[in-house]
Amino acid sequence: MNMKLPMAAAPDLSEWMGQWVRSFPVQLITLLDWELFVGAGIVASAHAMFYYRESRERGMAQAKLETRLIEAQLQTLQRQLHPHFLFNTLNAISTLMHRDARAADRMLIQLSGLLRITLESVSRPQIPLSEELDVLDKFVQIEQTHLGDRLTVAFDVDSDILDAIVPTLILQPLVENAIKHGVVPTGRHGRVAVDGHREGDMIVLQVTDDGPGPSEGAMAMLSKGIGVSNTRARLMHQFGARHRFECHKQPGTFTVLVAFPATVPQEASE
Repeated sequence: MNMKLPMAAAPDLSEWMGQWVRSFPVQLITLLDWELFVGAGIVASAHAMFYYRESRERGMAQAKLETRLIEAQLQTLQRQLHPHFLFNTLNAISTLMHRDARAADRMLIQLSGLLRITLESVSRPQIPLSEELDVLDKFVQIEQTHLGDRLTVAFDVDSDILDAIVPTLILQPLVENAIKHGVVPTGRHGRVAVDGHREGDMIVLQVTDDGPGPSEGAMAMLSKGIGVSNTRARLMHQFGARHRFECHKQPGTFTVLVAFPATVPQEASE
């Protein structure tokens, strides 16, 4: 006897297609929303990186421009010292020539050596303290030729700061003022002391003379002179608020103090 087994019901293709068609827009929208979200995130990240890089490059360009401006201002201030110093020295030679031609001749030779050194350093706003002291020593020799036994200049600079970087010609105007205002007016022997040491992370330089010190009027004039005003301006340009420029008057002495952050050349620190 033949028996026919019941066949499984075939899936209704039209019904399945209908369900797929109805659900496809939802799946498509969900997929598109995710892709749009990811794409928007990528675009936003790319824009953020672009603007960050552009902002950083603008900041670096601005910093370079400011650095060049400061360097130009420093060179202008530094060059201002040379004719001022040269005029004063030539005036001293002219005065000395009338009473001691040989001494005046020696001073001219010393001046030529000093000018050579200062002209070599004119393009450098900063030099090692040891070089600054060499320049100052030659200037002092000129002044001692001019004043003779009336002038003594003593140096007391710690050896551990000789490699420190200092503003070029930072000491010469201060020593010149000490001689001009603290020694010459007294008509007697005068002493100028140049001291240098480290205080924490600062280099401290002092120039002291044993004269009576300037009066209030003379002090006002002194602060407006090329040497002092130039020194103060250069310290402000190079170190901002991280510097000291002080004048201290005590009975029998007058001191000018400058201090700024201690730095050493790369090769000296290795």
